[in-house]
Amino acid sequence: MSRPAPRKDMRYWSLLAALGLLWVTLLGLTLERLWAGGLDLGWLFVVGLLFYTGTAVLEGIRSTRAPRLPLFMTDPDDLGFAYQDISFASTDGLTLSGWYVPSQNGAHIVLTHGFGENRLGMVPIARILVAAGYGVLLYDSRAHGRSEGNLSSWGWLETADLTGALDYLAERGDVDMGRVGGMGFSVGGQITLRTAAHDPRLAAVAADGATTAVLADHSFGRRFLFRTTRLYPWLWIVYNTQSLLLGRPQPYGVIAALPHISPRPLLLISTGKSGERHNMQHFMQAAQEPKTLWEIPEASHGRGLLVEPDAYQKQLLNFFDVLT
Repeated sequence: MSRPAPRKDMRYWSLLAALGLLWVTLLGLTLERLWAGGLDLGWLFVVGLLFYTGTAVLEGIRSTRAPRLPLFMTDPDDLGFAYQDISFASTDGLTLSGWYVPSQNGAHIVLTHGFGENRLGMVPIARILVAAGYGVLLYDSRAHGRSEGNLSSWGWLETADLTGALDYLAERGDVDMGRVGGMGFSVGGQITLRTAAHDPRLAAVAADGATTAVLADHSFGRRFLFRTTRLYPWLWIVYNTQSLLLGRPQPYGVIAALPHISPRPLLLISTGKSGERHNMQHFMQAAQEPKTLWEIPEASHGRGLLVEPDAYQKQLLNFFDVLT
């Protein structure tokens, strides 16, 4: 039986207040020492440590507090396709809101947006798929758009949202569940990859700029010795702050999930020339065949379709053609 979705309840706010009080107390002691004229090298180290840990804690807090953007575009003429308003339940009991477009070719794709977005973030992808005859399901993840929930989790618990979307399709009765694929962007890509590892109903899996989910997803080697020394403790604080606020242990990550997607086809899309590219190459090494990595070095995060519209559309449709 699944656990209920966590909320921003008294426990959450109490922990947040305790973290804030601890940091403010240490900052106050440091400022007191500074005003007294006794800020030596030891206290300078304390100042640096406060800044280092403070930014990490704030990042962990941010991951649980996604901005809720409105659906500012709902007219089918503006979207480029007609849709049905739908709602369904995540597997931990939240009511999620979405749009459903019936299939013309028998195949369906579930689209999962990134952190701080809503279903509108996946509309450009939906237009391509709908024009090619695919059915699509776009939805707002928990604490986003019009879906329930006041606590996000950087994809940790949002796998229950995508699983709920697949349950919805299975219950419709007019969907061939052997011809359902999934695609996600950024955190939505991470959610899609991690969900596919335990849900074989996703018969083809694509991710554009998928993020890391846990510390084990990060690649640290001798080539990145300085980055390892600088970032590893910071990331440890980020993920453990998030775990503390959610009241849940860290889940399995992307690296652990990827080998379990095979033998289903996998498409990873990477933009840029540094961080995201390195992460996606790291993911590619963990994945099993059949797998494809398509790199768009000229584009920034989420801009691949804008920079290479024709190639992007061709890559996407060729990949999902396996479902038709």
